[in-house]
Amino acid sequence: PNYQKLQRFLIHPIDSINEVVLRKQQMKLENYRSYLDFSNPERRCLFCQKQIIDEPAIHYVIPHFFLQTDDLWNLVYTHDDCHEAYLEVLPEWEIIKRLERRNLQLLQQLGEWEVNDKAVREITFAVNCHLPASYWQKYQGMLYH
Repeated sequence: PNYQKLQRFLIHPIDSINEVVLRKQQMKLENYRSYLDFSNPERRCLFCQKQIIDEPAIHYVIPHFFLQTDDLWNLVYTHDDCHEAYLEVLPEWEIIKRLERRNLQLLQQLGEWEVNDKAVREITFAVNCHLPASYWQKYQGMLYH
């Protein structure tokens, strides 16, 4: 089996590297699933607001290629279709406002449970600095000017 992986890597190195990077990124995002479940127990899609019946996709509201970070304040559950539709586009302002409300609500919930870890510090900073709105305005300007 290891020989087959090596052979595939030698024949298609870029595809193999991209697959490894994607798999590592997905594993990293899985660490946030408990926070997303906590903040969204009904598993409603941030975009269409409908309940997600199947396994929800973990989605970057501000596309990953803009920020290059995996911070909880920018991660939400979505349907696969909504995930694909918004994968590489900056969402509408209303979506950003929903994200900011979710972040504030999550911060309050985690405070009640006295949770204090890296994710909470990221959320605190994002809420205090209005990061979703700030980044949205920054990238909106870059796209249309």
